[in-house]
Amino acid sequence: MEELRKMLFNGSFYFKTASANKSFIEDSLKKADIKAEDAKAYVVPHAGYIYSGSTAAYAYKSLMNNKMLKEVETIVIVGPDHNALGDSISVSMMDWETPFGILNNDRKLSMLIASHSYIEIDERAHMHEHSIEVQLPFLAYIAKDKRYCFISMTDQSLDAAELLSKAIIDSIVKLNRKILLIASSDMNHYESREVTYNKDMEVIKEIEAMNIINFYYKIDRLRSSMCGYGAVATAMLYSRFVNTSGGELLRYYDSGYATKDTDSVVGYAAIAFH
Repeated sequence: MEELRKMLFNGSFYFKTASANKSFIEDSLKKADIKAEDAKAYVVPHAGYIYSGSTAAYAYKSLMNNKMLKEVETIVIVGPDHNALGDSISVSMMDWETPFGILNNDRKLSMLIASHSYIEIDERAHMHEHSIEVQLPFLAYIAKDKRYCFISMTDQSLDAAELLSKAIIDSIVKLNRKILLIASSDMNHYESREVTYNKDMEVIKEIEAMNIINFYYKIDRLRSSMCGYGAVATAMLYSRFVNTSGGELLRYYDSGYATKDTDSVVGYAAIAFH
């Protein structure tokens, strides 16, 4: 099996060259004004950098300043499988290429997570998926020395999030791993700015309160098209385990500021659990 998952979206979702990505990341991090510095998990958007990169930078500025970062051995990234090509929950065993070099897979932790029920080693889910890859230039710039676990969710139900969070928790306890968890998700899609904002604020309120039952209820009742809700639920469940007090919205934004179209926007939120 090939052991390197190569870049697919450089030149589309993010910039083609390392220098262009470095300039964008450094400028975005400089502009991000954050206070949360002790988070255990984050929600980060995954659209093209011209749309959501400045919002993602708020989460990554928090991570860069995180007092725990020195102690963290592995960063676990959970994202949705937009293409539904993989298993219900799919773990990659590959190292991943970025504009700044290779991010090394924590294969021992990845293998242990994948040994749990309902979770498989499956590279198909990652072959054409952007939700994890878009996070990696920021992470490679900030934390290239860490190891990584890359997990894709086709099934984003509450049951799936509970199974995945339990697998992550059981595995890090067994291996005595210190981790940070990143949930990759955009918010509501392709409705007006007003509708999207109102829907997203209702959902974000439940994320901040870590009220997972209400979170799923709001997504269903509001017909929110948030794409990574299972990943976010996994982050909330993990955050409960590590005794965080709640989530904090670091920044909210939408694609209309880049497209100048406020009739059809995508919402973006950077959230820290601390």
